[in-house]
Amino acid sequence: MLDQIKSYDQALFLFGVFLCFTTVLSLIWSIVFPKWRLWPPREYNIVLALFMWTKTFLIYGIILVLGVVEWGEIDVYAILRFGLGGALFLIGNVIVWREVFRFGYDQTSGRQGELVIIGFYQYSRNPQYVSDIMLLTGWAIISSAPYAIVLVGLVCATLVLAPFAEEPWLKATYGSPYLEYKARVRRFL
Repeated sequence: MLDQIKSYDQALFLFGVFLCFTTVLSLIWSIVFPKWRLWPPREYNIVLALFMWTKTFLIYGIILVLGVVEWGEIDVYAILRFGLGGALFLIGNVIVWREVFRFGYDQTSGRQGELVIIGFYQYSRNPQYVSDIMLLTGWAIISSAPYAIVLVGLVCATLVLAPFAEEPWLKATYGSPYLEYKARVRRFL
């Protein structure tokens, strides 16, 4: 079965690039034209939330599959691969899922809720993005798969860009409590 999937690895990779590219374009649109932003959504609805989660899981799933199919194609020392890569993957997963559950599905999908400044949000204004970068980087190191590594780089660039689309909305929505929080907590680390 892996051989069959391997014959489609380039198509999977290109589809992943397309998903990343369209996400970056929507974020750039939202930054340049905040009045007509796509992210965070101007008006939350379940269809948009499902679309966002489907796209996210598709990209992550493609990275996972490409990592398995191209497993170990780049020669990396085992201690680096499984030690550092494994630690980043594990820690990133623990943090991201803890904060997703703290936020809840709707708020993580763009619905307005409470301004969260507890948990890992005490140390980073974007711990979900930081931990996603950690877990993806960990997977890239563990799998040592060329296509997965390139896609991880594209997704990480997208995750770094996302807060710039969100911050004007956060300022407009939460006002001075957000500005005070922003003044004392870094964007990433």
